Amino acid sequence: LFGRMVTPPAVHQIYLPESVAKATANSIASFGHAQEQHEGIAYWAGIPFSNGLVITSVIVPEAKTTYGAYHTSVAANARVVNMVNRYQLQLVAQVHGHPSSWVDHSEIDDIKAFMPYEGFYSIVLPWYGSRGMFPLNTCGIYRFEKGKFKKVVPTEIERTFLVLPVAIDLRGKNEIKNNC
Repeated sequence: LFGRMVTPPAVHQIYLPESVAKATANSIASFGHAQEQHEGIAYWAGIPFSNGLVITSVIVPEAKTTYGAYHTSVAANARVVNMVNRYQLQLVAQVHGHPSSWVDHSEIDDIKAFMPYEGFYSIVLPWYGSRGMFPLNTCGIYRFEKGKFKKVVPTEIERTFLVLPVAIDLRGKNEIKNNC
């Protein structure tokens, strides 16, 4: 084992709370203005465990954005790293929007990825996030593997990402309700 790189274990399950997905889409959609929407950028951070990861936070950096691009400075990205470290999280993914249903990764998306590492995700939301991010297979989801981003196929998206509901109400219509 000495003298060679050891690849970190693959994340087998990513738990994505609905609230984080909604905050992500809203953050991406918030870039630009009423007359012209812009690409937006956000990062996901979370807490890893033995064979999975829970996405806990959406971090929105300062960015210069246009209809077809975004740019984050070294200082803006340093603030992202500071927040991740402050809360003892792991940076998991970058998320940005595209103007239509086209969610493929461009060459620029590959080159400008923030801190890609084995297993890091890059997610592209259609319609600048204005229509949310569900179902997940409408997004372009890419995982960094062996030095490049590879598209995650829909069946693998379904196996890898488990969307967690914000609230689950199991009360039946005949159940007594507590008025507290």
